[in-house]
Amino acid sequence: MEPIRILIAAPDPLARSGLALMLADSDLVDVAVQMDAALSWADEAAIYAVDVVLLDVGRQMDTDLADPDTPIPVVAIVPDEAAALVAWGKGVRSVVGRSVSADSLTAALLAAAHEFAVIDPEFVAALVPDSAESDELPLEPLTPREVEVLVKLAEGMTNKAIAQALHISDHTVKFHVNAVLTKLAAQSRTEAVVNALRAGLLSL
Repeated sequence: MEPIRILIAAPDPLARSGLALMLADSDLVDVAVQMDAALSWADEAAIYAVDVVLLDVGRQMDTDLADPDTPIPVVAIVPDEAAALVAWGKGVRSVVGRSVSADSLTAALLAAAHEFAVIDPEFVAALVPDSAESDELPLEPLTPREVEVLVKLAEGMTNKAIAQALHISDHTVKFHVNAVLTKLAAQSRTEAVVNALRAGLLSL
């Protein structure tokens, strides 16, 4: 069996090297090229004739994770459940966590190369929610400004960055964030984004 050719894209060169090293001992995977995740990988993937793109998204979710014009499957490595939901919403159908082992990552890449979807067990509940759980949401409706703040939270922005983007004070942002957490019955920003995605309040 010929090894599948993969492109590794990650924002941090050390992360790229680490992933390549993790897969170095596998006879089933050949790392054809490494590149910055912030750059478009479609052209490089075509040039190197890769079968799968391994994308470490970090915490920056503002990049295109899946290219509809390039039918090359993507396996995304994400930091948490909220990022998994964002990646899924942007078209990625193979999502694994940072604690993935070399064997599991290799299996995910092989499955993706054969057009199977792959979901890390820790993200199954979020990406394939039980209908009974979904029926519990939405909760109290959000105001238009709270929705704007929620969208910025989903993009991973800090309160200061949200204030600058929306041209409001840091204090006002903090007020809106607290309101969003309360209305979505969330204990953290990540949980708020997860609950909002499950309730259909966010479209990514």
